[in-house]
Amino acid sequence: MSRADTPAPRRGGRWRWLGVGLVAVLVALIAWPPSRVTIQTLALIPSLVELGPQPLALAPDPSHHLVTYRSLDGTSLPADLWLPSTASAEHPVGAIIFVSGINDQGRAHPALARIAKALSRAGAAVYIPELPIFFDVRVEASEVGRIVAAFQALARRPEVDPDRIGIMGISVGGSLSLIAAADPQIADQLAWVGAFGAYADAGEIMVSVISHQYRLEGKLIDWEPTLLVRQVVFGLVTDRVTDGRDHGYLYGAYDELNNQNVHPLPDAHLPLRTAEGLAAEAILLSDTLPEAESALAAAPPEVRTILDGISPIGYVSGIQARVYLMHDTGDQHIPYSNSRELAAAIEAAGVDVRLGEFRLFNHVQPDTRDLVAAAPELWKLFWYLRDVAEETL
Repeated sequence: MSRADTPAPRRGGRWRWLGVGLVAVLVALIAWPPSRVTIQTLALIPSLVELGPQPLALAPDPSHHLVTYRSLDGTSLPADLWLPSTASAEHPVGAIIFVSGINDQGRAHPALARIAKALSRAGAAVYIPELPIFFDVRVEASEVGRIVAAFQALARRPEVDPDRIGIMGISVGGSLSLIAAADPQIADQLAWVGAFGAYADAGEIMVSVISHQYRLEGKLIDWEPTLLVRQVVFGLVTDRVTDGRDHGYLYGAYDELNNQNVHPLPDAHLPLRTAEGLAAEAILLSDTLPEAESALAAAPPEVRTILDGISPIGYVSGIQARVYLMHDTGDQHIPYSNSRELAAAIEAAGVDVRLGEFRLFNHVQPDTRDLVAAAPELWKLFWYLRDVAEETL
């Protein structure tokens, strides 16, 4: 057959097959778990930091359910459950229990709904339990049992894979989540636990806020804690004084510490009559971190026992799940030295831990006004969150 007799290929045939091949490669990449998680994480970040186009807005809406769970003492508490459109008893999904810090709106806080929707559109169920800590400017060990109960309630849901449940806590909620992760009732069932902007030792953060100083690599660092954390710490100090008369004296004399950055000193000590009252006053009057530490060390043992009950640094040996810690290096609520301290203790206990430090948040709220400065931090955040996503998605 001559060249002239050879049939010419049909127009577009080569490009059509090339297109089919590219589509096949794309489908394979999306189906391959590492690539799928990468794509999901890239789509998730804009929603988490409220920046730029929101690709997850194109995903199907998750379903929202108002549910209840029972705390370990039998109290019925409400919770929000967000389920991806694909979740069912036949196709259970991984899940995240999201534990907020102190806020005045509870589960109704807009940021919680935004985060829950984004995570659910990415493929994870999200469970937000109601905790009294949302509204009370205080920290109590009883919250830990409620987090444990929330895990147990979520693990019973048919739409959820009980082997892929993690707990993510922010601020004080992160500290309590770490303690919950060490609870023997769930320690060996939990896939992972995360804490963003958490404190390590309640006594340590208390004296750091009172003295306006914290330690970093052996050096004393001056800082200005926010009003909210000063209010929490003032309650942490004075609520341990059970004598009504002493408590009233302390509250009336030193409540201005909540509302000023300056550290006022009274002309005379208060007429306190209990050891707890005298110890609280000594802590409140401390000018430097060493003074505050000495005052705390001299307090009755009961005070230290209460503080130890809400200090995750003392529970790390009971944690079995992988730990993810995050902290902003400019945090004015809880110094980032706390997460470094936690990471060192967790690693020493033989637990797998990863620490991510960023300059991208105002405590735990996104702060991406300077996009040029935010770009490298967003890249760091992507690689950090991708590892977390692999645990659940």
